[in-house]
Amino acid sequence: MRFVSIAIKILKNVAGSVVIGLFAWMILIATAQLLIRWLKIDALSWSDIQLRHLLLWYALAGGILATSEGRQIHIDLAGHYLPVRFRNGIARLTSILSSLLCFYLTYVSIQFIASERGGGSEVSGLLFGASAPIWWIEVALPISFLLMGLLFLLESLLPPSSSLPKLKVL
Repeated sequence: MRFVSIAIKILKNVAGSVVIGLFAWMILIATAQLLIRWLKIDALSWSDIQLRHLLLWYALAGGILATSEGRQIHIDLAGHYLPVRFRNGIARLTSILSSLLCFYLTYVSIQFIASERGGGSEVSGLLFGASAPIWWIEVALPISFLLMGLLFLLESLLPPSSSLPKLKVL
């Protein structure tokens, strides 16, 4: 079980670093774009496109981070209405089903990227004005779903006391 805790901690640290790096890069690009427009200099034509695509990566990395901390959205009707002795089993089952769903979404997004690669569509203005295949952006989908699936699977292997989310009373 120590291996599981270490793996979750590593994934959490990597996801946190990616979120911070992407956020810093997005702020830098947006600030540069604002300053350039304010100074009435020719605008960075690629910045809006790049910010739009970085937002996808940022949101998915944030989803991985939330999953690693157990802070993803929970719809927990069973936890409130079932006796305490069933909650551990329900939490484990929920983690397993969530991991299966994420692995399915990984498979579907890989198929999607394969079809995009076959189509050869490109997005212009992505890398400092240069064109790039659109699937380079979309590769965030299978990576994030795979990592979230692994996190849910690892969570289902943890002892019951550490795998249960803390119930918040509103």
